[in-house]
Amino acid sequence: LCPALFSQAQDSASVMKPPIELLRTAEKNEVLVLYLTGDGGWNKFSQDIGASFVKKGYSVVALNSPVACNNIPFSEA
Repeated sequence: LCPALFSQAQDSASVMKPPIELLRTAEKNEVLVLYLTGDGGWNKFSQDIGASFVKKGYSVVALNSPVACNNIPFSEA
C-alpha cells in the first residue's frame, strides 16, 4: 500500500479524509470488491462502476489512487 495512507496530518487541527470510498449493499454476500481507481481518481466513471457492483449485490471498497499516492517520492533510476 501507499505510505501516504498511513502518514499523520502535520497539523493536528486538520484531519484528512481517507482516500477510501465504501459502497455497501443490503444483500448478504461473501464477495467484496476491492477497486483501485486510475489516474482520474474517484470520478463519475469509477463511481458508476462501483454503483454497478452494488446493484449486483457486491459491496465495494474503492481506493482513490491519486489522492492516496500523491505524496510518494519517486527516485529516478
